[in-house]
Amino acid sequence: MAVDRRTETGGVDGGRIVVALGAALLLASLFVDWYGFGNGGPHEGGFSAWTAFELVDVLLALLAVAAIATALEPMVRGNSHLPAGTASAAGPIALLLVVVSIVNVPPAAQGLDSDLEVGAWLALAGAAIMCAGALLAFNRISLVVTPRERKTDVHAAETKTQPLSDRPNP
Repeated sequence: MAVDRRTETGGVDGGRIVVALGAALLLASLFVDWYGFGNGGPHEGGFSAWTAFELVDVLLALLAVAAIATALEPMVRGNSHLPAGTASAAGPIALLLVVVSIVNVPPAAQGLDSDLEVGAWLALAGAAIMCAGALLAFNRISLVVTPRERKTDVHAAETKTQPLSDRPNP
């Protein structure tokens, strides 16, 4: 189990960060209403993913948590014990699940006049961001943060300040 070279040199893998941010958005979207009802059905507040789906919500949550763990583990531990492809594969699978869930109304909302709400669009955005992060990680794009020491200005240290009254007249 080798240590990631980018972590040793102070680099942060940009793709992993983007995957983790998208996964966090996807995870948060599960708690927001995905389906609402325009003409005041029996569930006026709408359905979140947890109440609308039978299995898709659990799969999306597992994909998001696995992607976050895989993305952040090398930065926290310095090495990775999880398969590197987990974060890259989680994005496209999550995107497929979200698109299918948007196109096909879940059983809990069938037969009702349901509208898509914010949660569905946040999940779509989160899954798309995860896919973009997987592409960045695949292309090995990284951000390198290196602190620099502050240099003192040589000219400022050599010049002396004098009050205006002490200056010679030209």
